[in-house]
Amino acid sequence: MQLLCEGLLSLNLALVLFYYYLVHFFIEASYSKGTSDAYAFLYYFFRAAVRLNRLLHYQPSGYENFIRWPNAGGRLGVELAFALTTVFLGVLFLTVLRLARSFRNYNKVVRSFGGFVFLLAFPVTYVLLFDGSDNRILASSFSVAIPELLCATVLCLIYVLRPFSAWGMGILLLLHYCLWTLVYQGSGAGDTLYGPIPPRLLLLLIPIGGAVWLYYCQVSRRDSSIELSEKLWSKRLLVAVFVSVAGLGALWLPARGYSLVHAKNRDSLTIEMRQAGYAVGPVYRITVHGNGAVEYFGERFVQVHGAQASSLNEQQVQAVLAGFDRADFFNLEDQAFAWGYHSGRISVRITVEGKTKEVSSDMYNIGAKSGLQAKFVDAATNLDRIIGTDRWVKCDEARCQP
Repeated sequence: MQLLCEGLLSLNLALVLFYYYLVHFFIEASYSKGTSDAYAFLYYFFRAAVRLNRLLHYQPSGYENFIRWPNAGGRLGVELAFALTTVFLGVLFLTVLRLARSFRNYNKVVRSFGGFVFLLAFPVTYVLLFDGSDNRILASSFSVAIPELLCATVLCLIYVLRPFSAWGMGILLLLHYCLWTLVYQGSGAGDTLYGPIPPRLLLLLIPIGGAVWLYYCQVSRRDSSIELSEKLWSKRLLVAVFVSVAGLGALWLPARGYSLVHAKNRDSLTIEMRQAGYAVGPVYRITVHGNGAVEYFGERFVQVHGAQASSLNEQQVQAVLAGFDRADFFNLEDQAFAWGYHSGRISVRITVEGKTKEVSSDMYNIGAKSGLQAKFVDAATNLDRIIGTDRWVKCDEARCQP
């Protein structure tokens, strides 16, 4: 029972903390102009979701129509990324709890801290997150939080004078969770374009943890002579910690990169860039070969339509490749990028030494200013500057003819 309570306490703590940071960055990004630093965290989260979708070979119907959209059809990956990260973090928190067993009054601390986490952590986090961001959500949460806090204060005073039975505490616990379930479901605050955050099923950890905590409190108070095991570590715990660290690394850390600057077979290099502006924006494509040869083809809303040719020297080619290396091009996941509905897009396909990678990005909603998406867009626009495409693209008048 103690191990079960510790495990659920760790999972609840991981759930609340991860939920807070993820939704906090969601809110910050949604109120930004597309270049918020919040996108740096969201990029890594959505990249983990895309990795899981691909690992499971998950492609929902209609996927081909939205292949270039960020996290296209990725609800399964988003929910799994959230759930797995919560479990892995929970194992690490459980390890900390196990190491703290040697301290005096450990049981009392677990009961007190566990009570706060199981009962108040999610409601407090919920109110803090949506304070001022949405009046309807704020009103619904405070309309429950304030009266419930007053009732809880009165009940605590009564409990000091005359403790409740386990059944009485259980009924109060049930009412508490029912109230906050209605608030959460009614506000729809966890619904995002990519699926519910956190997954609905994972929220069951909170009432289950509360029930186990209540029973654990009754047992530990009834039999205070129970001694904790002095063995803090076990093979199972060590394996769980190893799997958790490895799992977090596989989900969140980048893979091994590839350097374009140090490519051995430069003749095999081809860089194809296509820019497609929204509505009346310029539409053209550029191809750069490893020997420096440049091919341009203008399609719409450009000064020069059709094919043109140019060339780059060795220094210029190196500068282009260095820009894409800074963006870690071969490790980019464009389905995790920030994006907008009505913005131009830029796509780059690079082939070198048998490797081919294509990345597409919004031109204006570029995520964190120092993030990988911004570096990618900067590398692509840098290619434009080095080639000097303005001589073919920009018109003397305000708008080019289609």
